[in-house]
Amino acid sequence: MSFDYNNNVSFGDEDEEEFTTKSEEFNLKELTIYALDCRPSMMEADENEDTPLLVALKSIRSKAIDRINTRPNDQVGIILFGTTEKNNMQEKDHIYILQQLDLIDAPRIKELDLLINNVNLVKDRYGLSDATFPFSDLLWVCSDIFASANIKQSIKRIIIITNNDDPTGGNANYRKTAIQRAKDLKESGNEIVLFGLDQANHSFDRFVFYKDIVQFPEFEDDQEEKDEFNERILSSTGNLKDLFEKIKTFQTSTRSEFRLPFEIGPNLTIGIRGYNMVLEQKVGNPKYYFAEGEQTQEVKSVTRWKCVDTNELLTPIDIKKSYPYGGEDVVFSDDDIAQIQTINKPGLLILGFRDAILLKSYYQVAHPYFIYPDESQYKESKSAFFLLLNAMYKKEKMAICSFVRRINTIPRLVALLPQPEKLDKLGNQIDPPGFQLIILPYADEIRQVPPHTEPRGFQAGADAMKPIIKKLKMEEGYNPIYFHNPCKYIFTYGKYVEYVSNLVIDLVNHKNMIQKAALDIDPEVPIDNSVPNYHFIESELSDEIEVFKNIVGLDTLSKEDILDNQAQSQTRKKANATNEPAAYDGDNRQPAKKTKDLTIAEHWENGSLEKVTNPSLKEFLISVNIHPKKLKKDLIDQVDGYLKVKTESTT
Repeated sequence: MSFDYNNNVSFGDEDEEEFTTKSEEFNLKELTIYALDCRPSMMEADENEDTPLLVALKSIRSKAIDRINTRPNDQVGIILFGTTEKNNMQEKDHIYILQQLDLIDAPRIKELDLLINNVNLVKDRYGLSDATFPFSDLLWVCSDIFASANIKQSIKRIIIITNNDDPTGGNANYRKTAIQRAKDLKESGNEIVLFGLDQANHSFDRFVFYKDIVQFPEFEDDQEEKDEFNERILSSTGNLKDLFEKIKTFQTSTRSEFRLPFEIGPNLTIGIRGYNMVLEQKVGNPKYYFAEGEQTQEVKSVTRWKCVDTNELLTPIDIKKSYPYGGEDVVFSDDDIAQIQTINKPGLLILGFRDAILLKSYYQVAHPYFIYPDESQYKESKSAFFLLLNAMYKKEKMAICSFVRRINTIPRLVALLPQPEKLDKLGNQIDPPGFQLIILPYADEIRQVPPHTEPRGFQAGADAMKPIIKKLKMEEGYNPIYFHNPCKYIFTYGKYVEYVSNLVIDLVNHKNMIQKAALDIDPEVPIDNSVPNYHFIESELSDEIEVFKNIVGLDTLSKEDILDNQAQSQTRKKANATNEPAAYDGDNRQPAKKTKDLTIAEHWENGSLEKVTNPSLKEFLISVNIHPKKLKKDLIDQVDGYLKVKTESTT
């Protein structure tokens, strides 16, 4: 995900509500065109025998596979420029549209596989040329492709991969027209991204030509910061070995969670959007299809309601919501229910400011959100947002706010922690500027730690652990983007790990089976980068670990002790999950019935109807000629009412 101060936000804006309420957000599609330079120098192998053109094709393929899994509605196109052949509607020379902008499917992936398996086909089919041509022609072709897509709500992006830092060859007219065309594209909401590669005897210089094509961060008054940034960019190199990971992790999809007004003060309200920075990817629900002639169509489920008395179909107008009170059903309209559930209007309201140092780590009992300004709600939201952000960051303050996410949720106190923009040595954005929205807990949400005393030798054990932790720390810090945890492992006791290839987690195994069926190839077994480096631990830390074990008393611990402890822990978890009663009931010494063996009436007498499944409750109600409702709470009320009446009539 990437943000900047001056342009629109450049990220996927796919909405994913965690609840059943409808979202007002648009599901923005991403339209991406990869413009791949095909000059002869892109076919020259480096010292590692890697060819830039081949690595670029592999990177695009990897990103396309990732898009199929995460954002299947996005569209991707591939253009080759610097070719001898041409293929475009405008008949521009040296520009060949390899794949039109469209959804990613198996034939397009297979076409890339064909070129990857034999990269010389690019030279044989399309030709490689060093000829200089108007760079604006490439931008015109991309613009026309976006226009022909005719998708209003979308994010349009052009990604240029090249090792030529001046495609105009010093031609002033070519340079002028290219800069003007790039400016027009930016003003119309298109984004241009550059991946520049070094050559064997020449480092890629972004400021020769592309500084006027690609948008770099702007600095208002801080000349020292600007000089430092320019020096970092000018001295940086675009290594080919980094291209694969850069493209793979570029524009990691984020999920927009909400869009709300942010009231900073009286008569000062701006728009914000909230995002989940990390979201668990799960296997999607399968879809059902049926064959109708030669076509295969998706099965669409339709829910219909019938009247119990007349057996006629009901329309939404005929269905009302009610609540039992005093023996009668009180009917409520949808507006009445919304009014009852609404405490405050959705939004974020600043209540005051505190020192940021007062925010403790254990206050974060739920995952935070990241908020960024939204110009679509209020104009000039970015200006006010970043003024507040910079002022709070310089003064080391945090804002305490009232946060109402939706109309049917209670207000929560939250802390807004300013987060400045962070760039790497190449000038690429690592962390965007914005606020981390941390939900503050209520007093009863923090577990009270019971009184305890430090065991003997505690400080000595802590001191012995410090060198171990120091050696295991990552030099560049932890970045979750590079750790996908794709495999499961069986850990043996002691030094080594036994890898089991068939224990891939369900999600990756699911995707691999689909890829194999669609592409007719065996997918590569993924590497689990989250597994510790046990060879390094054994060779560098064995002495420190032995010292620590002796101090804390783990030197006598055996493999059997660990396995026995794990078995006992699993047994306790299963017993707690099933919630089974004791083996014998009181002094009668009679075996107590298991929960699953109790009848509905016995559950009612024991007050354990909550443990009965919905199908069992419905089956019981149908057996006594009562039409079951939908929700479990209503089913329990129906069973409770029936058994109460039956008991009273019996007595």
